[in-house]
Amino acid sequence: MPRRRRSGARRIVSGPDPAAVDKVAAQLARIAPHGADIDVLGPAPAPMALLRGKHRRRLLVRTSRKISLQTLLRDWLNRLGHGAGVRIAVDVDPYSFL
Repeated sequence: MPRRRRSGARRIVSGPDPAAVDKVAAQLARIAPHGADIDVLGPAPAPMALLRGKHRRRLLVRTSRKISLQTLLRDWLNRLGHGAGVRIAVDVDPYSFL
């Protein structure tokens, strides 16, 4: 049986205040898109959870190739109003999920 082709993205939430980072990461998880071909994992501490004084949490998104990943990510982020001092970085189709 052939493997299903999948797209993926990594979201890293980072900032100097761990409570604010956790709050934004939890909000992202609560408003995450759902569907038969969408998997959202996390939030979880990033492999390097503290980097240059910034606390980091990550969420992983996997979808089938028939779903426009960029549109899905843009709509998801537009539903979130996050506070100052917290940054959300998106890496579409990362080479590695580490």
